[in-house]
Amino acid sequence: MSYSVFLDVDETLINCKTLLDTFRHHLYAVHGASVGEARFAYAMDTLSDAQAAGLSDRASLNQLYYRHFAGIDVASLAATCESWFNSTGIKLLKTRVHDEIIHHQQRNAQIVLVSGSYHACLEPLSRYLKADAVLCTELVSARGVYTGELQGCPAIGEGKARRIADYISQHRLSLRNSFAYGDHQSDVPMLEMADEKVIVDNYDLYSTLKVRWPELVWLDSQQAS
Repeated sequence: MSYSVFLDVDETLINCKTLLDTFRHHLYAVHGASVGEARFAYAMDTLSDAQAAGLSDRASLNQLYYRHFAGIDVASLAATCESWFNSTGIKLLKTRVHDEIIHHQQRNAQIVLVSGSYHACLEPLSRYLKADAVLCTELVSARGVYTGELQGCPAIGEGKARRIADYISQHRLSLRNSFAYGDHQSDVPMLEMADEKVIVDNYDLYSTLKVRWPELVWLDSQQAS
């Protein structure tokens, strides 16, 4: 019987933060290294300033970050995301987590990536993994250009859980025997929905949540399969 597997992406499946690395790669490709780095640093400074002012919620920071995408050409960003994955991203995949995906696929599981990152960034990864769906933060565009606004809330925290619930309902699936893989406290709402919960690499989080979920599994991506 088919079942669903929900995976966070950044630091769970891949050793980086894709929403940052792909944006930086794009800025370098379009503006050159010097100007590109300056623009990326400015975006990071605005996030640091917001955090210093007391903004700590990941979803709000995610929304603030994507404002810097205003004016970016949709097709151009898709192309640079593709080149980033082919040259860099593919090398950053956590092999042991990828092996888990292959194992689930051999058992006819539905593989669903769930991420606060954006679709253009995740599409090459999804295609490489042969994932069945991507649930992510949706960027608004108009006339082929991103506006800097989001469609709905970011896919972080409860936003991940809501997207999973909608996906299950729309596709008439069941959460029975489902798996969820995450690495951060913000993944807890997603983990709560699955029967089988797996923490990747973050042993401190695993130790904390093990009290709540005795069945919780810890996966060390550095350990040989």
